[in-house]
Amino acid sequence: MPFSKGDEIVAVDSYTIERATDRFAVFFNSDPPDRQSEAWENVIANADAITVRTQKEIFDYPIRTDIERGSGEPSCIYKPLDREIYYIKLTNFFDEQDISSIMEYASKEIVCTKNLIIDLRNNCGGNDIEFLPLLKFLLKEHDPMCGKPVFLGEDEILYTERNVDERVKYMQDCLEGQTSEEIRKYFVKQIKEQKQNRGKGFLPAKPDEFLFPENGTEMPEKVAILIDHDCASSAESLVEIASRLQKVVLIGRPTMGINDYSNLARFDFGEYVLHYPTSRSKAIDEGSGTRGKGIVPDIYVPWTPKHIFEDVDLSVAIDLLTKE
Repeated sequence: MPFSKGDEIVAVDSYTIERATDRFAVFFNSDPPDRQSEAWENVIANADAITVRTQKEIFDYPIRTDIERGSGEPSCIYKPLDREIYYIKLTNFFDEQDISSIMEYASKEIVCTKNLIIDLRNNCGGNDIEFLPLLKFLLKEHDPMCGKPVFLGEDEILYTERNVDERVKYMQDCLEGQTSEEIRKYFVKQIKEQKQNRGKGFLPAKPDEFLFPENGTEMPEKVAILIDHDCASSAESLVEIASRLQKVVLIGRPTMGINDYSNLARFDFGEYVLHYPTSRSKAIDEGSGTRGKGIVPDIYVPWTPKHIFEDVDLSVAIDLLTKE
């Protein structure tokens, strides 16, 4: 793209930013004020063109809808930032090999490093089971959560014939190529459960069998998790779990808040693919769902234009960890 950091979008579909805000009001009305800046991503995605001002010129740029968009960055990055801080960035939880790589190459370094930063910004999610190997690093030794259930939320699942058929297809795709025996057993169990309940309508979800490790780790002593509005699905599940742990501090902006409805089914219409949820959280009935709110960080870092030029969230995390 012909853009540089600091270039300015001055119009959307020939509407000034002020007029575009009114025209696309539907994208802003559902979010509280501190989350509305991120609604512009949806505005741009639904526009035909934007007008951009650079230091040298003003030009119109068409918005392409016929190409696949991606971040261009690897789904997993792990490296020491210095002698006291180890950094892990995960942009999804789809690929078992990514987490396995962390376990194979990084575990020995992580448990010898005083602090850990896990970057879940822009993490689109995937399968909850993929992040389970990370949990031991989030627990203190003899943490009160050791050995206790990982997932506490109560859900109910809609087992229609179509929902089950589509979920089973998805799970079978996930099962293929899995090298972890534990993960394979999980998907086999889930497929069996789906088939047994096919056509039975809404049923309470059975409590998951996953437990925290029997013990945590002495090192790292502190874990900072970076989050933002694009932290969603399984990444949001990990954030919710981490928020209960003594070692962890959440830094950034509230997560997307989409886990009130989950366990997506996938229906392929050829020209487009529809993903829709097959379960709902009972927290909705209690007024404690996350829709429109997300999971709020312990340290809120509002987005400003400074974020374009430097990683403000990471700097806050490093300052916090090095001062403690």
